[in-house]
Amino acid sequence: MIILSITKNGKPRYAYLNQLSRQVLASLEPEKHKPADKLFPDVTPAQVTVAFIRACEAAGIEDFSIHDLRHTFASQVRMRGADLDTVR
Repeated sequence: MIILSITKNGKPRYAYLNQLSRQVLASLEPEKHKPADKLFPDVTPAQVTVAFIRACEAAGIEDFSIHDLRHTFASQVRMRGADLDTVR
């Protein structure tokens, strides 16, 4: 799991990682990173938004935002039987 220290409500949140995410993080050179370091220190939120919009355009996806991913994930997890506390 990773800790998201800067969130909308000002409280830290925890995000669970799948196997591929853990493998990617494990492949990073540990001597260059501390646990509290940002994973992508030179990438701004605005750059992420622009990249997401461009990816959607390239894929022909219209009327979809990054925030929609959260709702889609929650719906998919609930349909597979996860309880609401897990989804939260």
